[in-house]
Amino acid sequence: MPTSAKKVPETLAIGCDVGGTSTRLALVDTDTGRIVEARRHPSQAGDYRAGLAALVVDLYALRKVARRKVPIGIAIAAQLDPLRRKALVSPNLQWWNAPIADDLEAALGGVIAIENDVRGAAHGELRFGALRGVTGTAASVFWGSGIGGAVIACGQVQAGSLSIAGEVGHMTYEAGGIACGCGKRGCYEAYIGGHALTRRMRRRGIEGRTTRDLFTAARRGERKAKKLVDEALAIMGQHVGNLATLIDPEAIVIGGSIGLTAFSALQQAVRPHLLVVRRGKLRLVRAALGDNSGVLGAAALASAQA
Repeated sequence: MPTSAKKVPETLAIGCDVGGTSTRLALVDTDTGRIVEARRHPSQAGDYRAGLAALVVDLYALRKVARRKVPIGIAIAAQLDPLRRKALVSPNLQWWNAPIADDLEAALGGVIAIENDVRGAAHGELRFGALRGVTGTAASVFWGSGIGGAVIACGQVQAGSLSIAGEVGHMTYEAGGIACGCGKRGCYEAYIGGHALTRRMRRRGIEGRTTRDLFTAARRGERKAKKLVDEALAIMGQHVGNLATLIDPEAIVIGGSIGLTAFSALQQAVRPHLLVVRRGKLRLVRAALGDNSGVLGAAALASAQA
């Protein structure tokens, strides 16, 4: 950890990754991707004002470490408005029409860069991680408490006309199916997102409270847990295979807590859903930055927009 005796890098920015479960913040040297100082707190689902207050406290603390006002980027689990000043819909956070960028600017000063959390993570993987060097088409799928994604074209993360490009978790798996927090029915996230899987665990009498418990039980050979994991992998394998067919990418990076846990099995689950000419040629890669992809991407974005 830095102290007053240590030299603080010149190329600093703060990245925040506001996820459905936890919020991570980091002071980052954007030249190297090195995390100088990090903080973490539970996300305040359902209480935007409490979430905002917790962010402000940690952001002030990181600015104190930086010893100056540095750029700030926020990657948030939400669908954003076209100008990216507001979180319009956040099914996992239960924040609606939240003017997070303007509120943080009012509290902290400066300009806040804001991006969807998974597109933010894709920025991180492009700048510092598994997609570094990609100049053409690629994609990311982050499978955790929710499901998100990003599409990369010409080496750039694409936002789309309404800043909702890459919302793979809210593509339809079953028409008219289970209600999703986004307002639709039948979304992939409503079936195999982490929150959905823990609900299905309870309904099926599977012991444990988290998806980590679920996958641990499946590895032990517990029948009901293994059946649910196999179902989830089959659904996600189909989804990733369809994405590969749609955009013909150089690579697809897989991240998120479930995606990283199930990566090897997911590789096998994707194969039957690829075009024959694609089999053996799709570069399906682990997110190289782990839980840090979001904060690193948000910091890189803030630095670029400063």
